[in-house]
Amino acid sequence: MTKGIRLTPRGRAFLLVSAIMVAIGFTLERPKIFELFSGGSWYIMIIGLAGLLFVYGARLSIITQALTLDSVNIRRLYKDAVIEDSTIDITIEISNDSSNSIYNIEIEDVYPDTMTLINGSNHLVTYIPARGEKKVTYSLKGRMIGKHRFGKMIFTLRDIYGLFFYRVERTSDDIIRIYPKLPEPTGIMASFPGSKTLTGTGYSRRKGSGYEFADLREYIPGDELRRIEWKASSRHRKLMIKEFDAESIANIVIVLDATPSMLYGVVGERKIDYAARTVAFLTKYLTRRRDYLGFIYYDGVLSEVVPLAPADISSPQILRLLANMEVGGAPDKSRLGEVISDGLRRLNIKEKTLYIVISDLEGDIGGLSEVLLKLISMRQEVVVISPYTPLFEIPVLEGRAAFEYKILSIEYWRERDKAVTQLIRNKIPVINVGPLDFIPTIIEKIEDYRRMVM
Repeated sequence: MTKGIRLTPRGRAFLLVSAIMVAIGFTLERPKIFELFSGGSWYIMIIGLAGLLFVYGARLSIITQALTLDSVNIRRLYKDAVIEDSTIDITIEISNDSSNSIYNIEIEDVYPDTMTLINGSNHLVTYIPARGEKKVTYSLKGRMIGKHRFGKMIFTLRDIYGLFFYRVERTSDDIIRIYPKLPEPTGIMASFPGSKTLTGTGYSRRKGSGYEFADLREYIPGDELRRIEWKASSRHRKLMIKEFDAESIANIVIVLDATPSMLYGVVGERKIDYAARTVAFLTKYLTRRRDYLGFIYYDGVLSEVVPLAPADISSPQILRLLANMEVGGAPDKSRLGEVISDGLRRLNIKEKTLYIVISDLEGDIGGLSEVLLKLISMRQEVVVISPYTPLFEIPVLEGRAAFEYKILSIEYWRERDKAVTQLIRNKIPVINVGPLDFIPTIIEKIEDYRRMVM
């Protein structure tokens, strides 16, 4: 621990002057220069020795403080899962059970650089009382969906004369998960012709055990007793059973490309931010429609699969995956087709299903086209929803920067168009979307699919 104690520039200067004065006192024999001190060279030596003792005393003081600091308990308190744009309150709690106070301590808490400090301070000088505690509070705001890691907590001690300092860093595994916020459905419902389908559940007129009352019939042994309509049974003098219209339930699988090209752009306005909000909206929408939902996720390194299940069951798993996204991964999508193929094997879906692939199609898409073509050959429905980068980035640019970006995007479009052309040649529909038409486009495709298969 004592090796961590260092002299400040002021301390080095003070120590050097004291040592020189002691050396002079030992080596000189009252030259005229010491007449200024009226006591001879031994006065200089005494002053130098006093300086050295003063430095030694300051060092003993900071050693005591450092030993106390090493024994305190430090905790970072916060809510580890929030919705984007929420205020995140952080509290650093320091408990000191020793009988020594800690003075003149500098505390710096390194919060994730993807967040913004909006209140208080994460860097201040304070003291910690003996047998007491100190709390440091500040507030952050995060607009980047996914997982964010805290850095170190840095504590720096200085003696009151500024001769020594002691620095210690505490590392932690603290993280904050930011969940996507749900877009308001009001504007979305008016954005496309099929918006009426957003309210309520679609039904066929096949009688079954769905949710919409259809008719009454006589009880047959084996029917569920909870479906007996007792009032009607009393009127007819025999047991009557309620029948319901069978629901038009759809199977939907969402494939989300979260590779680094989806992370480009301004925080909160990136393609992946809109894609994540869209997926979050779909979990709620499909839950209300009582559809089945599956999910395949790939970030360039990690891949995850959420099995096809009623949307209310699969949705929490999907939302947790979105909140655990991290910036990173491979710079291309060459394994995207392989990941989807493996995901399809794990899903093992036999029924008719709509596969929605969300990808910007930038870079090498590898075997994506072949995998989707195979799905089509199996009479499955496939659509690629592709967020087009200029539509996401131009709105945040102004003046000359926006004009130059539009010129550059022409060449960019030509490169990306190669991947789009490859998919279209295989009769795989590709729809380019911007921030405003992301959700309406997907909802319309889902409802078109529902009408086609039901």
